[in-house]
This record gives sequence, C-alpha cells and structure tokens, in this order.
Amino acid sequence: MARSLEKDIGCLYVASLAAPWVVTYQERTSPTRSDPIDETDNYFALYGKLDMVAVINKATAEFYSKVGRGP
Repeated sequence: MARSLEKDIGCLYVASLAAPWVVTYQERTSPTRSDPIDETDNYFALYGKLDMVAVINKATAEFYSKVGRGP
C-alpha cells in the first residue's frame, strides 16, 4: 500500500517565529596556497521553533502520523 501512495505522501511542518525573527550571518574563507580564492557568503535565516511535523497524504489530506510539542 505504501508504494502505491508514494507520490502522494508529503511532510507538513508547523513553526512559530521567535525574536529576533530574521538572522543574518556571513561565512568567509581566506586564500591559501592550494586555494587562492577569497570568498564571502552572506546568509539570511528565519529564527523560530518547530511546533509540529506530520506525514500526510497530499491528495486526501489524511494524517498518517504527527509529532508535536505538548502544552
């Protein structure tokens, strides 16, 4: 049964944003003899907590399993 539903199975993630909401950070590599390139990458990320993860059938919206934070 699982193989026949493979294309319809998906994951649902529910999260809550928390301060400071958006986090920015930077990673930089310095040049070396073997890799003489100076690279700087800038990143932006949302900060929060994961409240629930569920495995669902995307076609029928049926929940197969879910795990979440308790009250």
